Amino acid sequence: MRVYPAIDLRHGQVVQLVGGDPAKVAVRLDGVRSQAERWKQAGAAWLHVVDLDAAFGEPPQTHLVSEIMQAGLSVQVGGGVRSTERIEQLLAL
Repeated sequence: MRVYPAIDLRHGQVVQLVGGDPAKVAVRLDGVRSQAERWKQAGAAWLHVVDLDAAFGEPPQTHLVSEIMQAGLSVQVGGGVRSTERIEQLLAL
């Protein structure tokens, strides 16, 4: 079995929402790349990333997804992926 740790991105931070409500943020962590590197150091090869900004119809955080990839992890991305153009943009990373 392969376990994919996951992080949610919101307004440039790693967050945890309460009940999926964008107004209720339980955890906010700065340093998105450093959070990804922590997972890599713990032995993760993959990281599931949810771009909550894009999911809520705001501009996507593509630059942060790119930063996470620079940490040397394979990345699975979700959140606001609603077009082939967006898919192609993510695949280009």
